[in-house]
Amino acid sequence: FPPRVLDATAVGPLLDAGIGDGEVVYLEDVRDLFLGNLESGSFTMAELLDKVPPGEEEGADSIGNLFLCVLEAFSIDLEERCFWDVVRARLQLLTNSSPEEQGQLRTGLCMLRRLFHNHNPRERLALAMDCLPDLSQRRRGQRSTQLQVDRAAFLASVAPQVLSMSTEQLLSSVHVRYVGERGEDAGGLTRDFFSSFANRLGDDEASLWELTGQGSLQPVAAAVAASGRHA
Repeated sequence: FPPRVLDATAVGPLLDAGIGDGEVVYLEDVRDLFLGNLESGSFTMAELLDKVPPGEEEGADSIGNLFLCVLEAFSIDLEERCFWDVVRARLQLLTNSSPEEQGQLRTGLCMLRRLFHNHNPRERLALAMDCLPDLSQRRRGQRSTQLQVDRAAFLASVAPQVLSMSTEQLLSSVHVRYVGERGEDAGGLTRDFFSSFANRLGDDEASLWELTGQGSLQPVAAAVAASGRHA
């Protein structure tokens, strides 16, 4: 006592560092300690900048650099203490942001992923879900998006409608009506639509997909455009 911080990359055997028999050694990850302080809400962002671990001040993947990039991307004030409150507030405005602001937030999300890369995947997913806008609140006062589907020309009738929808429409609930049918959509027609849509993509619309150089599939833009012209 008092405790001493040892750099694992610079210290050889513990005896060379002055550690004797009977002494207690605690092994802790300096990144985890820093992120724990960040999430605790006990420190301002300016105070945390002073707590960046030695050797992590510079470099593309250093804690110091990633932390500064996140602060800038999410416009977090240096006197702020509640890091995640600000991040959540920024992300919940994502769909109403300008393209420039959306690009900045996406950069921030990429930096967040790199900063918290050691977190358990379940924790990272929980953080991401927690930051998403509450669409249920938005949908309560919003009209559903009307979708008219022709079973005889399934994709050709759907594609132009979806491609012309606004962001608000894409985020709203869907009300499906099949051309020439009297059924009212109480949820069943919507489920039937998505099921039929998936089947048609696999069976009837093989020409919509092309193989990329990496062996994955991607939509063929010309085919979608052609479907729209035939609607």
